[in-house]
Amino acid sequence: YGVREAGGRPAGAEDEAHQWFGKGVYALTATYGGRGGKKYEMIAVVFRDDQTASENLDWQPSAIREDCVQQLRDAGLGSEVLKVAEGCDRFFELGVCERPLGIERWHRGRLVLVGDSAHAMPPFLGQGANQAVQDAVCLARWLRQADFASGASGPAVEAALCGYTAQRLPPVAVLGLESSFLGQVETLPGDVGSFVRDNFFRLTGKTGIAGLVFLNGALERA
Repeated sequence: YGVREAGGRPAGAEDEAHQWFGKGVYALTATYGGRGGKKYEMIAVVFRDDQTASENLDWQPSAIREDCVQQLRDAGLGSEVLKVAEGCDRFFELGVCERPLGIERWHRGRLVLVGDSAHAMPPFLGQGANQAVQDAVCLARWLRQADFASGASGPAVEAALCGYTAQRLPPVAVLGLESSFLGQVETLPGDVGSFVRDNFFRLTGKTGIAGLVFLNGALERA
């Protein structure tokens, strides 16, 4: 994951996020606003690796720019991607790990899990923050039904928390599987992998399936 000041992307691309596919590599470039109205560009690069990388929970910068740029070159990605990556002054190496979804309760006593702490999923659908917000809304509704703000406790609150888990578990489980599958397809290695990936997206795009998958994640299920 790299960050640089704006200026590496083509004019007019500031309001767009661009996805790029190469041999075994997926890349995303986008422009974001920063402090004082200053704009920054980012690049996210995902590829398969036999070695397990740290999740880097503290987002410590890494000296991996040259390795990242070489990955992009080897994958045959275009000049726009390379220009953004080469201009990044900060890089962060983040391990993307698949975690089994907990099917037990997401609470213990008054401690309740929401978002990634309850159901971390691969980033290929961009649903981490969205699902965390939906968790929070769902939890608030269940607690309101239990009259939690007025001091309710005991079985009523316990039932509300179990209801929250029961309502949110099915949709995030499906999204997690879809995101994991999408990530596998996007990073298929070699010429055969590229052929399969390209035709998969061509077919799902023309039939409208791809749009439905992304829309499914945006729908409220709180």
